[in-house]
Amino acid sequence: MDFIFNNSALFAFGSFTIALLTVVVKFWSNWTEIKNIKIMSGLGITLTFLFLIAAGLLGYSLKKLTIEKKRIVILLPCNNELGDAWDDGVRQILGITEFFRFHHSYTKEYEFRFVDHSMQYDGLNSKLAEEIIEEIENGTKYFICTMSKVSVPLSKDFERIIKSSKYKGEKPILLSTVASSPNVSTNTENIFRYYIRSSYESKFLAKKGIENNYKKSSFIVVSGDYGDGAIKTFSKEWEANKGIIQSGLKLNDKLDYEMVRKEVQQHSHIFKESDVIFLAHYGSGVQKVVKALHACKINKPIIATHTITIPEWRKPIEHLLEEMEVHSCLPKFLTQKSSQYPKVVFEDMIGGFMYLTLDKLIRTIDNQKLKKGSFSESWEQEFPKIIETQYQTDGDYEILLNYQ
Repeated sequence: MDFIFNNSALFAFGSFTIALLTVVVKFWSNWTEIKNIKIMSGLGITLTFLFLIAAGLLGYSLKKLTIEKKRIVILLPCNNELGDAWDDGVRQILGITEFFRFHHSYTKEYEFRFVDHSMQYDGLNSKLAEEIIEEIENGTKYFICTMSKVSVPLSKDFERIIKSSKYKGEKPILLSTVASSPNVSTNTENIFRYYIRSSYESKFLAKKGIENNYKKSSFIVVSGDYGDGAIKTFSKEWEANKGIIQSGLKLNDKLDYEMVRKEVQQHSHIFKESDVIFLAHYGSGVQKVVKALHACKINKPIIATHTITIPEWRKPIEHLLEEMEVHSCLPKFLTQKSSQYPKVVFEDMIGGFMYLTLDKLIRTIDNQKLKKGSFSESWEQEFPKIIETQYQTDGDYEILLNYQ
């Protein structure tokens, strides 16, 4: 419960106290037949002023305690330029909701602010950069940013953003999650990532595809850091294992279904000549591609990134996926069920990693306070112990995977 002391409240409280003490003094005077009531009145006024000072100090202390809550700012996509919700943002908010449901007591020590970056960051002069600078100058030490489209440029600019502020204390921390691009910057001091890396995931999937005796692969990926990084690594690993990469499609994430279907139809001869199709897309884009492949009667095995495993995105196309041979990957869980974690952690990698990143951040802060070391030293510790990970020397984590 928060206590708010302001001038009006303090004046009202003081007035009530004076009135109460006056009644007490009058009653006491009549009872004891003390003639010099001035002494008691003076004592009452003195006590009142002392009480008011104590109340003011208490109010200041409580206000100070509220201000000193550790503040965590979460930068995520809520609405696009048309005012529609981002698919990934909805999944992230689900993870955050589950985190607060399981850890509601954290709100006593931590203050959370959510900023809609709308998948836009335009450098040091952008509105987002200005908001971050304002937060830093107000003492905010912890920032979480999601999505490669913003995490890539922001992670590169974060040190300059700090220098642009008037803040001179210990460097704030930036964590990237739900950002798999190989171009996300990290360091061992204050910029980290905690998520499946597309470079590791694509390399892993390429190896598994070759092991399954697929030779020729085409691809359908979303344009941008995520898709470009995924196909670059997949192609390199595929060809290193004597596989053949044919051409494929890079799709803008704003294309509607009919435009995706036409693109798939135009390239259908490539897909039909392939042994397998590599798919790296997200949200409704996954649904559009699967529907288009079905509509164009392209029934080839698919090796897809983990985004195809997310239940809410699979649901509209589940009946189509059941008719296809689809392979993907998920993190290596140390347990498949746990009362300490919600279902979203095991089933939804976007919402799940939002949950796990918040969990890891707060455990890191608590561990740092306990051991009186640096943030990075605590960040390297293997918790939460729910998935298998390997800490990298550059401030990044490798999330170990299982082939599905």
